[in-house]
Amino acid sequence: MKLHWKKTLATLALFLFPLAAGAQTLLGSEYGGTALYAINYATGTFTTACVPTTSALPGVAWNPLTSTLYGTDENNLYIVNRTTCAATLVGAHGFRVTGLTFNTAHTTLYAIGYNGNLYSINPATGAATSLGAIGAGIGNPGYDVTDLAARSDGAMFSVGVDNNLYSVNIATGAFTNLGVITGTTGAGITSITYDNLDVLYGIDTLSDRLVTINTTTRAITFVSAGGIGSDVRGLTWVSAAPAAAAVQVPTLDTLGLMLLMSMLAIAGFVAVRR
Repeated sequence: MKLHWKKTLATLALFLFPLAAGAQTLLGSEYGGTALYAINYATGTFTTACVPTTSALPGVAWNPLTSTLYGTDENNLYIVNRTTCAATLVGAHGFRVTGLTFNTAHTTLYAIGYNGNLYSINPATGAATSLGAIGAGIGNPGYDVTDLAARSDGAMFSVGVDNNLYSVNIATGAFTNLGVITGTTGAGITSITYDNLDVLYGIDTLSDRLVTINTTTRAITFVSAGGIGSDVRGLTWVSAAPAAAAVQVPTLDTLGLMLLMSMLAIAGFVAVRR
């Protein structure tokens, strides 16, 4: 028996080394609607993707299931073309809101109401439905808390200029204060979003710099050396598909290692037989 090592190694490589994850683009929108930025998440450098046609754009959220970028001017929901920034009106919220985000399954769109309620937003009509009161201790909803982000396990968090990190109960609308975020320049975080590796990114309010946030320690790490635009309130990742729907490829320490051991055993057996 003659082993074809080139073919064998090529076959092994397919199992041992997973394909690179689909590329993601981090987008940030200025509150005043003056720019939509494409942000390098590793360095914090940015370029202007386009200029929105709305008067304000304090919240953006990408739905990979429909390849749709949604945005709000606080009063209305829009579908935003991420290349040209042309905004198509979907409909009025009925309440003033900010901080758009989808849940992990990308089936429900959420927003923070300035009246102190958590809302679900109908992507087809723009209408806002109250899920319950945010709760006492947050004096100015929409200011003290400005954005939302959902982790892959379904947990949702909120931040704002009061410099605190909150967990969000999406069933009741209630926010729970987890404590002060440390390391900011003094006025908290204005916007947040999770990537597909569950890294929480945000924008430091006073410096406009990109940061990562550890939700366990509530400490931030600055990514960018300089500010990104002016008052970026909306952050979202644009990708081809949600992380939850991605095919999980076995890694070297599981199936790959078993295959490697099997091939080595076969090679040893063949060598002995020869």
